[in-house]
Amino acid sequence: MTIGDNTGMNCSDGTNITITNIRFSTNNTADFGQKTPMTGAIQPLIFQIKKQINSTSVFNTTYWQINPDPGTANRLCGGYVIFSAEAP
Repeated sequence: MTIGDNTGMNCSDGTNITITNIRFSTNNTADFGQKTPMTGAIQPLIFQIKKQINSTSVFNTTYWQINPDPGTANRLCGGYVIFSAEAP
């Protein structure tokens, strides 16, 4: 219900999707078990985005997957993912 509550997504049927069932990877071929599970803590992605020096966009890609916990069909679930960047 709130940022930092360690719940992945709260759902309209009173259930939730646990935070570890939301996973990410920088590898586009990683399956769910190979992706990094979210936690309630800061998780560095260990990649660098090169400094933009002209009008060409510079980016890296992350791949996200949600494996919903059992719950009511057609439920609506929502939550927060906060992204932050730091300069070394």
